[in-house]
Amino acid sequence: MPQSTQDEFNEAVACSQDAFKTWKKVPISTKVRYMLKYQDLLKKHQDDLCKLITHEHGKSLVDAAGDVFRGYEVVEHACSFSSLIQGETVQNVASGVDIYSFREPLGVVAGIAPYNFPAMIPLWMFPLSITCGNTYLLKPSEKVAGTSEMLIDLLKESGVPDGVVTLFKVGTKLSPRFAPTRTSRPSPSLDLTLLVSTFTKLRVTTAREPKSTWEPKITVL
Repeated sequence: MPQSTQDEFNEAVACSQDAFKTWKKVPISTKVRYMLKYQDLLKKHQDDLCKLITHEHGKSLVDAAGDVFRGYEVVEHACSFSSLIQGETVQNVASGVDIYSFREPLGVVAGIAPYNFPAMIPLWMFPLSITCGNTYLLKPSEKVAGTSEMLIDLLKESGVPDGVVTLFKVGTKLSPRFAPTRTSRPSPSLDLTLLVSTFTKLRVTTAREPKSTWEPKITVL
């Protein structure tokens, strides 16, 4: 199968960067509701996904069902992120010093999926990533790309905005359904690091005041 061109890749990165500017500001409660809807759609279409996996991969329907279910469990886990993504505060770690930590999205992240689990492995990747506020570039195996396409179609149906997840269709231009229109075409670079479980960075700040004037304060985060 022909590979995507460098220009197509650069455009996909640029579109994901544009989408990240707004997606990172979406409240976590809204992102979780998208995942709840996505979870429901995966359950409703699990038979269709299993049949597609059997058709293009060759697994039995029983094996395909296990493939889909293990990915479904990850989306189910993403639905609990309202509390899991919280930061922490520690008061008086030193005289007049408080520590505040925040979990922030990394930005544009990417995953390259193998052929052996067409549904499970992509579902390990992008649901957790986008729930944390990142945008995602997904490169499925060219041997079983149809399953990933169906997963992204269902994600679109759940209401997730354009550009949050971009699927590379091997040898074709990016689908306009997932790539927002741009007025300029920068060529950014991206370190293609495979991220499976770490989709946030930890930002820690300290607040220190002179001991003579320090008083307890309540900070609303």
